[in-house]
Amino acid sequence: CLSATRPLSSWPSARSSSSRDRPPRPCISAPRGATGGGLQIQLRGTTSIIGTSEPLYVIDGIPATNVAVPGGTNAISGASTGISSNEDNAANRLADLNPNDIQTIEILKGAAASAIYGSQASNGVVLITTKRGQPGKTRFDVSQQVGVSEVSNLLGMRRFTNVDDAVAAYGAGAADVFQPGVFYDHEKEIAGNKPLSAQTSLSLSGGTDNTRYFASGLYEHDGGVVTNTGYDKQSLRLNLDQQLGTRVKFALSSSVSHTRTRRGVTGNDNNGVGYWAALPYEPTCLNLQQNADGTFPIDPFGRSNTDATAALLKDQTGVYHFLGSVNGSWQVLDGDVNNLVIRVTGGADNFNQLDEVFSSSVLQQEQASATPGTSVQANTTGLNLYVSPTAVWTLSPQGRDFSFTTSVGSNRESVQLNTVRVRARNLVGDQQNINRGTVLDADEDRERTENLSLFGQEEFKLNDLYLVAGVTTDRSSANSDPAKFFVYPKFSGSYRF
Repeated sequence: CLSATRPLSSWPSARSSSSRDRPPRPCISAPRGATGGGLQIQLRGTTSIIGTSEPLYVIDGIPATNVAVPGGTNAISGASTGISSNEDNAANRLADLNPNDIQTIEILKGAAASAIYGSQASNGVVLITTKRGQPGKTRFDVSQQVGVSEVSNLLGMRRFTNVDDAVAAYGAGAADVFQPGVFYDHEKEIAGNKPLSAQTSLSLSGGTDNTRYFASGLYEHDGGVVTNTGYDKQSLRLNLDQQLGTRVKFALSSSVSHTRTRRGVTGNDNNGVGYWAALPYEPTCLNLQQNADGTFPIDPFGRSNTDATAALLKDQTGVYHFLGSVNGSWQVLDGDVNNLVIRVTGGADNFNQLDEVFSSSVLQQEQASATPGTSVQANTTGLNLYVSPTAVWTLSPQGRDFSFTTSVGSNRESVQLNTVRVRARNLVGDQQNINRGTVLDADEDRERTENLSLFGQEEFKLNDLYLVAGVTTDRSSANSDPAKFFVYPKFSGSYRF
């Protein structure tokens, strides 16, 4: 489970929440268990009929994208209309993060705490802080993990005792393929693999009182238990902290990753192409394995041959992902009574995704089509830009047991997402190039959202008593009235006995 571990220094007591606004326990799941799949986290109950229930992810001070862009397998599976569908079993971008780089994870699920982020926090907030260097000698850490994966529970197969049982289940055609005592486990043929998986990670950290650094690298390979599936990831990270004099500090956080995912057709299916959608129509007395000449048998009882689909269908997603942020602070006043700090946080989150789906015209499901052979290419570009200036003034009268801390600031965010998909059918010469299809269609999804928020907060401390009052007001181009500001007030208090 994810748990709160450390509050942010700029909001020391804003995380408190009473049991009255405490939501249900977080729900964390990995969809379908396919290779390269990210996590789905739900901190609160449903807040929208058609909107997402995902929380806001903030990594090293900036909101990060966690979109899951469908790649185009819907063109093969027919789970919905169009080239792509939300049922394409796409991975979200949180999967690009190297988990070995994470120092702390904090969950903001109470209303008073998440009000800091306004409307974007309607589903809660997950704060992720990555590791940073500490003064001292350079420290090297190397980790190597190796393992083997296999299906934990195969569905099993039905062994017919005689030809009459086979005919009763699959019709008169079963008599032509039934052989006493000869059976084929089609599920094991495609998902009986025991691939080797490995992960190599290394890091180095250290520095001086003025300069600190943390660098890491990761190479990961996950073999898929289903034929022709798998996941590969490489990532690099560099975090730097620099002290300029006694009043100015800078902190740089940056990471770049590359992932390649091969997921197969494991999601919803209406065309009988997906592996587990086709298996019920494949009698265990029917041999579907590849012939000596390289061809595959036809399944007369269904729409596809799972052995052929697993071997010949291509479903590949490649992603390059960059996430970087800079946090600068200037200690304007540093006295016993007055303390004033100005902070500026800015960053960018950019990813490029290339999806390739290719269903060869020799496959059974394609031969049944008037335009055999399908190729889909999709290109997605996502860019999030963020900047947040804040000022924090603390008043601590000498000889007094109380203090006031006033915080004001703003957040400005620009989110852009553009996806272009092209599908080609009736491929000439069974070539994958989309310009080799005689039937072409395309679609495009283009989104741009501009968000602006202003916030103010007042904290009062008297010995072990903390009182916090604040307000966040924001507007978004996604609202029906993009010029209207919505107000999110908050109040919280705590006392340590």
